[in-house]
Amino acid sequence: DLSHRENNEKLVADGYVELFEIKLRNGSYLYLKENNTVQWQGRSWNGLPLSFEGYSSAAGDKLSRPVLTVVNPDGAFSTFVRDGLILKAVVTRYSVLYDDILNNRNIYHKKVWIAWNIPQMTRDMIQLELRNPMDGVNFEVPARMYIPPEFPSVQL
Repeated sequence: DLSHRENNEKLVADGYVELFEIKLRNGSYLYLKENNTVQWQGRSWNGLPLSFEGYSSAAGDKLSRPVLTVVNPDGAFSTFVRDGLILKAVVTRYSVLYDDILNNRNIYHKKVWIAWNIPQMTRDMIQLELRNPMDGVNFEVPARMYIPPEFPSVQL
């Protein structure tokens, strides 16, 4: 059918835009987006240099622990760390098609994590290690255990 062919040729592939909502421990929110600021669903998503790495969605048992790295100009986010508002904060990533942002459509894919650890923080950047909310509820496992046989001088 000719109409299907015409509609098929009109299709344009849109890229996904990642928006990050961080609910701090005091109940306030940060709305972040890489690079430029956008308006979507009545909120201003502030454009900042950031990166999101280490996320995978495998069907196996392995849980991913992605890292969100955000610019920390002159330590602006350091006060949140000092006040205990970042650790255990809820981080939600919204993956939204660019066209849905332009047309303010409430269509998205959502994934939620807990900010579990801060592996690195400087005056210029802050890293948040994210974990699944069900990954290690009520306890923390060290990143590395110093036990035999790998460390024979340690005794239990």
